[in-house]
Amino acid sequence: MGIGGHVDHLITLRAVMQHYEHLRSRYEIVFYEDLFYASHLDERVRGILRFREIVRPLMPRRWSLPVRDCAEKLELIRLYRSQFSEPPENLTTFNPAKLFNFDLHEAVWTVGA
Repeated sequence: MGIGGHVDHLITLRAVMQHYEHLRSRYEIVFYEDLFYASHLDERVRGILRFREIVRPLMPRRWSLPVRDCAEKLELIRLYRSQFSEPPENLTTFNPAKLFNFDLHEAVWTVGA
């Protein structure tokens, strides 16, 4: 989704959208709320607004995916050592920010189904 505004993420999103019809005929396209960027409410809101503008006229729907095993998720995150000065101790910055309902989850957006 490019929530963090990184050029490479936005280029990928725009490339998918440029070839959307061709791609959707072969694949299920899923847009991921990239963490840890989505864990910051202001950044997440700005990113979702930008995402909606880029994918217009599509009307994607958000799916919340609960984190069932926090220890396993944290272990997987720590595999990306080069991304951290210190390995994360908890999942606080790996959960999409919401005003209410702070259950640990990830989120994706899809069109249709």
